[in-house]
Amino acid sequence: MQVAEGLSSTASGVLDGAWRQYEDHWLPKSRGADDASIDAALAELEARGWVTDGAVNAAGVAHRQALEDRLDEITMAPWEHLGIERCHRFLDLVEPVGDRLMERVDVTAGPKWMPAGRPIRPSY
Repeated sequence: MQVAEGLSSTASGVLDGAWRQYEDHWLPKSRGADDASIDAALAELEARGWVTDGAVNAAGVAHRQALEDRLDEITMAPWEHLGIERCHRFLDLVEPVGDRLMERVDVTAGPKWMPAGRPIRPSY
C-alpha cells in the first residue's frame, strides 16, 4: 500500500516503524537502510507533512493507520465469503502454527523481526 502511495521503500520502513513504535529506525535499518537513506526518507516524509524535527509526527502515524484500515477493508471480501463459522475453523487450524513460527523467529531473529506476523496494539 505504501509503495502504491509513491513512497520509497526506506520511507515506507520509517513510517511503518514509527506506527509500530519501534525506536531508532529499527525497521528500515533491519532491512539494510543506512543513515543517508534514512535521512533521505525523513526528508521525503517531511515534504508530505509526516515528519517534524526529524521524527515521524502524529499526522504520519495517522496516515499509516489509515493505510492499514484501507487494507483491512479491501481484504474483507474473502473472509466475508467464508462466513464467521468457517473463518473460526480456519483460525483454529493456523493460529497454533503461526504462534510456533513467531516463537522460533523470536529465538533466531528477535522479537521485532517479521512485524507483519505480529498483532498491532495501537497506542490510542
